[in-house]
Amino acid sequence: MPRRQQGTGPMKQFSDAELRTLAGTVFGRERPEAFSEELRASLELGSFYTGVQYVQAQRLRRILTEQTVKALAGFDAMVLPTSPVPATPIEPDPPGHVARRSCNTLLFDFISLPAISVPCGFSTAGLPVGLQIVGQPFDEAGVLRVAHAFEQATCWHTQHPAQDGVQ
Repeated sequence: MPRRQQGTGPMKQFSDAELRTLAGTVFGRERPEAFSEELRASLELGSFYTGVQYVQAQRLRRILTEQTVKALAGFDAMVLPTSPVPATPIEPDPPGHVARRSCNTLLFDFISLPAISVPCGFSTAGLPVGLQIVGQPFDEAGVLRVAHAFEQATCWHTQHPAQDGVQ
């Protein structure tokens, strides 16, 4: 597997640029309050990247895809935490939390591997924790089978976080 920091800058640039495009859609224009301040700032950065930086990120995407597919050879799927940090209450996000929350998903989003997050427990604060299942290229069905098997073997998908101290 590629090291996590190996392309974080270009991956983030690419992600910001793509998200900026989405944020410019009707949803982003009509409901800017739906985005946190930190996420809005990140989206704004997406409009400052150059075409050269975008092309470099595309080249890195190809390299990281090759390395990741090679590392996954012989496996049906890989499982890992969806996020390295626990969920936070809806508001407000602690500073820097938005960027850290996507740390484990960014690579797979960037290289377009199929992935899903399923509930797998709760933090000590009672907030949900996710298990990310990543599959081989174009094997969305395999990812869904693994997710379904996990849900059949556990009861996490039937439980909900406490609301106002009542679960």
